[in-house]
This record gives sequence, C-alpha cells and structure tokens, in this order.
Amino acid sequence: MTKKKAATSGLATRHVFLDTQVYQAHSYNLESGPFTELRRLVDMGHIVIHISDITLAELERHIHEDAQKFADAVATTNRHRERWKVLAPKATGDTPADIDGKAVGKERFSAFRSKLYNKLKINAFNAMNQSAGDIFKHYFASKAPFDQSGSKEFPDAFVISALAAIAKKTREPVYVVTGDNAMGRAAEETGHLLPLDSLQALLTMVTSVQTPEAEAAATPLVERDTFIDALQKNIEDNLGSIEFGNREWASERGDLEIMDIALDGEITISDFSVISAGTDNFGLIMNVNVPFAFWVTYKKNHDFSCDPETGEPYYRSETVEATIYQNDNTRVFVRIDRDSGDILRFELITSSIWIN
Repeated sequence: MTKKKAATSGLATRHVFLDTQVYQAHSYNLESGPFTELRRLVDMGHIVIHISDITLAELERHIHEDAQKFADAVATTNRHRERWKVLAPKATGDTPADIDGKAVGKERFSAFRSKLYNKLKINAFNAMNQSAGDIFKHYFASKAPFDQSGSKEFPDAFVISALAAIAKKTREPVYVVTGDNAMGRAAEETGHLLPLDSLQALLTMVTSVQTPEAEAAATPLVERDTFIDALQKNIEDNLGSIEFGNREWASERGDLEIMDIALDGEITISDFSVISAGTDNFGLIMNVNVPFAFWVTYKKNHDFSCDPETGEPYYRSETVEATIYQNDNTRVFVRIDRDSGDILRFELITSSIWIN
C-alpha cells in the first residue's frame, strides 16, 4: 500500500521581504506582538528578513513626515493654549516647549534602524542599481505593478526587480509580504517571488506545520547514515562562511592566528524542527553538534623583564603552535527529499564560533 504524502504546508522558503506598509501598519513598533514573534523565528533561524535600500529610504521619509506632523500638532496646541491661558490661567498651566520635528524624526529613525539590524538581523540589498530600461519596459507595457490606470509604482518595481534577480541567482524563492495588490501581482509574475498579503499570514504558515506528525515523518530520513554523511560534507564544504575567533585568546595571549580548521570526528544531530512539509520534501532547521579541530599559532609571554640598558619593562615571548579541540552547536537549514533523503538545499545559519 502506497503511503499517502502530507499536503504542502509551512514555509516554501526561509527568505522574506517586508514591504514598507507592513512596518507602517505596526507604527514602526518592532516590539509589537507580531514583530516579537517574527524576531523569535529569526533568532531560531526559521526566517531571514531582507530589506532594500529603497525601502529604508521610504521608511526614513515616512517616519520624518510623521514626526513633523507631531511637531505641527504640538505647535497648534500651543497656540490654542496661549489663548486659553489668558482666559483660565490656573487651569491651563504653562505652555510646553516647541517640538523640533526634524530632531524627533532623526532620533526615531535612528532607533528604528538600529532595531532592524540588531533584533531583526535584516539583510540589506541594493535595489536602486537595477536597470531602469527593464523597469520602463514594464511601465509602457502596463505590466504589474503598472497594470492599473495612472499607476506610477516605480519604487516597488525596482524592489521587485532586485528581489527577482536575487531569487533567480540563489535558486531560492523569496516571500514578498505586502498589502499592495499591484506589488503582489508584480511579485507573482516574476515566477521567483511568492506574495503574501500580511505578516500574520506568514506567521500562521510557520506554526501550521510544527506538528508531532510532521516531525515523526521526517525523523526516519534524518536518521539515515547517508543523510548524516551528506550533512557532514555540506558543513565541511561551508566552513569558510563561518567566522572563527576568540577575544580571550587575543587579549591574554595575543596575535592568535588560525592556520587550519577541520572536523575532528562525526557530527551528531541534537534536534530539529520542521518549517515546511511539501508533497515531495521537508524543510528542516537542525542543531548539529560539530567536533572541530583548530590548528593555531599565538604569542606566549614568558617572565616579565626589564631592558638592561634602557630599563624599559617587557615580556619575553615566543610564537607557539597548538591544536585546539572543541564541540560546538551549529545551526543549519536543509531541504530534504521525502523519498530519497537527498539534501536538496543546504544553508549554514551559524555565522560565528568562538574558540574556547
């Protein structure tokens, strides 16, 4: 009897772009409930957020406009207060100071941008450098996002063009979360981008597949020796994308230099979570215990001495070679074929490891 495969659910890709209006809908508050959940998923490696230079510029403009509206409203209130202060001086109280709209906007955007990078860990890309010729071809052909009468969605067109180029190059689709129907249609027409109409829709997709049944179906595949071997090879092949170092070594022993890195033994899978379950593949986030061997050199300081001629203090030192062995938890994303167990896509999530 043929085993029935699960219907497609969960994320088709980890990569997500949020349109300007998504941030606006939450008043640029990255501490809101949906954005807090999004940050949790980012921290777990389930989602990678992308943002364009155009989107950042739009957000900065909108935040400055909102700040100026606030300053103008305060100025208007102050004018009314002055009149009422004459009529009811005790109840009205003192007139507050004027608000500098530019200063407020600058401070608000600076804090917002800092949270984007530090908490959402966004990956910025350049959309302004896209070919204007291709954009105008879509405009004159009335193709999305220019398919409505009078439409002039040039910023969105440049963003969609850049996202489609990234998705095509990496062979990995990107979700475009936008409430703008024209931008959604433009994303879909590329054949490389997947439109979603809200942040909540994205979050629902993630949670819908995290079930005991999905995990039970994926477990036999990740326990195969052939899968473990393939996973280890993928990790070895991608070691160059990890930044290795240790501040304690650098400060205490000085000039630590890593000469070579290798895996010293077999990896083991600590745990995994299912983020997508398609009819023919699973998308998994895995915590993998990786045994590393580091061949390093460093300067070893000896006894404290003084120069016999100048009296200047110094440490006698020599360059020492050493081998350091340690195990580290390394997070990876894999897309695995449900029948063969072959790894269809591999992404190393861990970006840095400290030598103990």
